Amino acid sequence: MSPHTRTRRLPRTLGLLAGPALLVLAPLAATATPTPEPTAEATPAGEVVLEATLDPQNVFAPPGSVVPIDAAVTNTGTAEMTGGSASFDVTGDDVTIAGVEGGDGCEQVTPQRVECRTDAALATGETATATFLVQLPDRMAEVVVGEATLHVVGGNGGEDTVTSVLEVGPPDGYHLRVTAPASAEGAAGATVALLTTVSNDGSVDIDGVSLDVDVPAGATVVGATGLDDCDVVSPRQLRCHTDQTLVAYDGYLEATVQVRFDDDAAAGDLGVATIRGAGDQGDEDTVDTAETALTVTAGAGAETGGYGGTASGGGTEAGTDGGTELPNTGGDELADTGAARLPVLLAGVVLLAAGAVVLLRTRRA
Repeated sequence: MSPHTRTRRLPRTLGLLAGPALLVLAPLAATATPTPEPTAEATPAGEVVLEATLDPQNVFAPPGSVVPIDAAVTNTGTAEMTGGSASFDVTGDDVTIAGVEGGDGCEQVTPQRVECRTDAALATGETATATFLVQLPDRMAEVVVGEATLHVVGGNGGEDTVTSVLEVGPPDGYHLRVTAPASAEGAAGATVALLTTVSNDGSVDIDGVSLDVDVPAGATVVGATGLDDCDVVSPRQLRCHTDQTLVAYDGYLEATVQVRFDDDAAAGDLGVATIRGAGDQGDEDTVDTAETALTVTAGAGAETGGYGGTASGGGTEAGTDGGTELPNTGGDELADTGAARLPVLLAGVVLLAAGAVVLLRTRRA
């Protein structure tokens, strides 16, 4: 019965009285035009309703981890879904998709996007699943590093989008990290500064850290600032130590290592400076190494400076860093090379000639 059709019920007594009348009118009613019965409304067609989920919704893992994110889409509507598509995207620097498991018809189109298509049906109440593997960045610059987003669309209706937040947390236990410039360059005789950071990315405090620096032939270690105790054990080796405590997760210290290129270093790639940090606890978990490529931009004597000396790659008028200085003669006078005696000798010759003339004149007189 339609919800819009109403039936009026006669009182029982009225129904009994009307009985004979209905019997009498029966022949007349047979000849009357029948009244059409109201039609029932059509049942509405089914609808596809899709609900997407990502688990976990908040990813929290150590740096460099590959994290599985479970994706699911459920048809919560009243009609069967016929075919559909889905896309999975990640954002953030150095955040990539490492793969997908269990997803039919999926293809990785970029390092940060996977697209999936299917012709299969998804009945009411059924769920389709897949697992996406996400590579987190190997750094600790920020806690929140990006997002993962799943977008699903049914072939005959239904659509949904869900997002997970990607966070990088500290590794469990000890974890030390050393960073330094990837490269440094300068002229022969020049000194370059290597800003080095030693940080505790782990979940345990580190009490005391050592820093060892080794440079290739053609360079020497001048020293370092920012650490308590440093010792140049050889022209190419520096050993430093500090008793400072690097607190868990965000404790760090900075040191500036000064490296000088030899005066006679030839232009070109010199090699790498190796900077090794080690915690007083944690064994190999608190050991890390950084390398800096060293390059000499101009060899010794490659350029002649102004007065005062020989420049080696962009010096000042009075000589350059690493240029060959002239010997100190004890003041502003140049060393005696004999050239200063020439005017005196010439003057003597003139005087002698004048004397000869006077002498001749005297004798003639």
